[in-house]
Amino acid sequence: RTINTLALQHSVPVNGYPFKKGKSSLVYTGDTGPCESLLTLAKSADLLLAECSFPAARKGIDYHLTSETVGELAQVANVKKLLLTHMYPECELVNIQDECAKKFNGMIELAQDLKRLNI
Repeated sequence: RTINTLALQHSVPVNGYPFKKGKSSLVYTGDTGPCESLLTLAKSADLLLAECSFPAARKGIDYHLTSETVGELAQVANVKKLLLTHMYPECELVNIQDECAKKFNGMIELAQDLKRLNI
């Protein structure tokens, strides 16, 4: 099997990873800022497992996603479900899912250790 990755935007080299099985698709971002390659990678994914390091109030972040930027990206990419991970402690001070939902109309969940999802 082959995995075709795409380089994403970060302070060090990083890649995004798409996985497909049958008609189901999962895209994992790792650390990244908003970029065209992430939009390409996430296009029509059933599940986007994306970092969401900061709440929407943090502006001008180049190498990470905020709740607002990841929500907007998921909406534009026509993602079905968004699973948020890699949240810094300041994300606990707001409802990160509600912030994300201002830009994304699909389902939003927070990642948890050992959580299992059907795609």
